[in-house]
Amino acid sequence: MLSFVVVMAAIFAALSAWLAARALVTRSQRDTRALDDTWGGLRKVHVVPTPRVGGVAVLAGLVAALIVSCALHGALCVWSILLLCAVPAFTWGLIEDVSKRGSVPVRLALTGVAAALGFILLDARITELEVPGLDSALMIPAISFAFTVFAVTGVAHSINLIDGLNGLAGVVSLLAAIGLAIVAAATDDALVFPAACALAASIGGFLLVNYPRGKIFLGDGGAYLVGLLLGELSVLANGAAAMGTALPEALDAESRALRAELEKLVAAPRPQR
Repeated sequence: MLSFVVVMAAIFAALSAWLAARALVTRSQRDTRALDDTWGGLRKVHVVPTPRVGGVAVLAGLVAALIVSCALHGALCVWSILLLCAVPAFTWGLIEDVSKRGSVPVRLALTGVAAALGFILLDARITELEVPGLDSALMIPAISFAFTVFAVTGVAHSINLIDGLNGLAGVVSLLAAIGLAIVAAATDDALVFPAACALAASIGGFLLVNYPRGKIFLGDGGAYLVGLLLGELSVLANGAAAMGTALPEALDAESRALRAELEKLVAAPRPQR
């Protein structure tokens, strides 16, 4: 299963992500638009303004892996569709990273669109969780669609929640991608295995720049990209087992997003009567 094509794609993915991350760190010294300040957030623990566009480096690694895979195969790789599904959410996240502005409903909607595209284009759907009663309901396409979109979206936002602490989001995502690659290798999954290997290599190249001290964050765009790919690959690899472990994180992410919106509504000034 560990073919020459996969190995070469992984090498180029790691190298491209590493080079791109280094270039982004260097550029941030001149262009400060994407820097994350050290003040104004309860979850901010960094003491030096840090660029939050690391997702561009991860995407560069994935694109490099895709180009190498397609060139060596002589045909377009199937997992290129998976990468395209995540583009809308990544793009919006990158806009948020640079502008430092964003709308929670929009980011939820676009990550949901990415999950829906995976459901439609790749048949990435959850049809069983080995839970009596729920499995019967998931046999209904509409319920399976809603549940899959909810779960995959939650995984994406759970990665976003842990971004900002040196190595946490990257290492968690790296271990998850390696785990998916192992599952795919054991089941001879020709779609998930190369995609998971490329994702793991891209994250690894990104992490090399952050060792031993964090120099760049994944950012919203990177977190959505990595989280969506992990969510979709989990569904494609083994929905019952993989999403069963990811569901608590998904629920926590969705509840946090909802709570943030409610807090904004409560704190909003009310018109005088």
